[in-house]
Amino acid sequence: LLVSKDRQTFFLQRLYSSPMKARDFVLGYALVGFCIGFGQTLICILAGLVTSWVSNTAFISLWQVLLLIASQFPMLVTNVFLGILFGTLFNDKSAPGICSVFISLTGILGGCWMPIESMGGFQTFCRFLPFYPSVYWGRIATNASQMLGGTYAFDLIAVWGIIPIAVCTLTSVLLAFVFFKRGMNKDAS
Repeated sequence: LLVSKDRQTFFLQRLYSSPMKARDFVLGYALVGFCIGFGQTLICILAGLVTSWVSNTAFISLWQVLLLIASQFPMLVTNVFLGILFGTLFNDKSAPGICSVFISLTGILGGCWMPIESMGGFQTFCRFLPFYPSVYWGRIATNASQMLGGTYAFDLIAVWGIIPIAVCTLTSVLLAFVFFKRGMNKDAS
């Protein structure tokens, strides 16, 4: 949203006169996104801690917290660079709506709010996207229980999940740089 707003107000076009390159702008926006994403992660972990105190249940260990943060880092990178890409491609009126739809889809396709494991063919489809494997890794890191019994384990779902996560992460980073540079060249001329 910040990128699209800066483009709309011509703030970026004024900055183009500086000696900075497109990669400098993208990395600057990404740094802000990483800080916000890490802050959101800490808030969610603290909310889980408070919830465990209120419900008088055990909370995950510090090691599990660190594993959770590490397991979710590729998706943080993906989402930050997709945000930069959306801000580059769309104006400040359409970017918020598109980002909201994207957030909702990632939650649904990742199985954040419902157990995808019990949905048969839908789970197979979701395995080819990066969202479900990322949520799966988070459940492994926190030793979460499956709805049908047992805990999540580092099995073939987790191993093969590396592929869609890596492809999506690399693609989002590459596209953000390419389209930002293209937009910068277009705006500068």
